[in-house]
Order: sequence, then structure tokens, then C-alpha cells
Amino acid sequence: MTHGLFPVNAAPAAGPDPAPLLALLAQLGCPRGLVSLLAELGGATLTADARRYLEGPLVVHAAGGWENDLPDWMPAQVRAERVDIVLGGAAWIVGPTEIAAVMYAATCAAPLAHGYAELYLWGTVHAMVRHSGRSAADLWAMLGGQPVTDRDVCERGGRLWHLYQPLAETIRRRVIAHCKPLEPGMGRRPPDTAPPPTPARQPEGHGQPPAPIPTIPTDLFAFLTP
Repeated sequence: MTHGLFPVNAAPAAGPDPAPLLALLAQLGCPRGLVSLLAELGGATLTADARRYLEGPLVVHAAGGWENDLPDWMPAQVRAERVDIVLGGAAWIVGPTEIAAVMYAATCAAPLAHGYAELYLWGTVHAMVRHSGRSAADLWAMLGGQPVTDRDVCERGGRLWHLYQPLAETIRRRVIAHCKPLEPGMGRRPPDTAPPPTPARQPEGHGQPPAPIPTIPTDLFAFLTP
């Protein structure tokens, strides 16, 4: 099964589905490379791009100065959704928490076009349901608007598909491109996918907190503003 440029699933492992456990490990802060390794030890076959997407950084909107204010639980939940997509068969290009995380700083910096505001609410409600356990119906009632459904967003012909698809494919493409080593003759990496300075890392495990997921600063205003 594919969405646009991207295969949704890795070749499945024989036997019990490892995706729920691996998604839980990712959400609990399991080192990024270890999730891929455990998936392959369990029999899954990952393409190079599937591995890059599982292990890659988070795209953040960096124009406006809000990129460091992302809720601290979101990056790990994005990683769990990526496991759902690559190994569990979730029919997204990128998941709703990743949409919400990518758009978060943009919503703080400037008004969004109406359709993108709806897309952001869809991602945020999904993210909060997974994070807090509250029902989607309760959250939509609090917001006071018409619920945005998965069918609106994720199905071809849905009223927000034309906004979700190009944004989601751009996000996923940038994550994958960031992880590819530069090949001879390919030139320099585009400026908006250049890695930020790497902070000093403490070793993971043995009582150390998990290393934060790295980010790709970019400017999404061309997508999101009226």
C-alpha cells in the first residue's frame, strides 16, 4: 500500500505483531536506533527510507521564534506514530501528532488559513486523545466546532486531503532526505534541511534521560498562511 511517494508498511514480521510494543517503547523514550533494530530482530524488513523515517528528526516551523516551546511529550509520541505507520499499517503519510507538532510554532506566530487551522485541530485532537486518554467527542465539544474526521483529512477526495497530502509528503521527504548521507556529485544539502548544531549528548540508559529527538528547522508559512 502506498500514499503518494511513500510505502506505508514495511514487510511484516511473521508471528505476533510487534508494532504495538515497539510504539510503546518509542513513546517511553527508547533510543531511536534501537526501535528499528528490535523491529528487524523480530523479523520485519525495513527499507532504507522506512528506517530513515523511523529514526529521523522532527520537522519544526522555525520562523517566528516558537519552535522551542513544543510540549515535551510530543516528540516521543511522534516517534510512536511513525512506528504505527511503518510497522503497524496506519494509513497516514505522517501521523496527526506529527502534523500538530510541525504546525504548532506556526499557529503561535501568525494566523493560519482556515483549512490549515482545521487540519491543525484534527492533529491536535488526535494527539491529545493519545496523550491524555480523553475522548475525541469531549475535546471537540470543548472546542465548540464541527469535528474534523479522518475521512476529511486522509482519504483522497476528502475536503482537507488537498492540504494534508502535500504538507505531509513534504514533511516525510525532508525527514528522509536529512538522514541520507551526501553522495559524491550531489552537492550541498538544501539550507532548510541542514542539521542544527549538535548539542553535547549524555549517554542514554543507566539512569540518563533519553536524548531529545533532533529537529529540522524550516519555514512553513508558504503552506499555512492565507
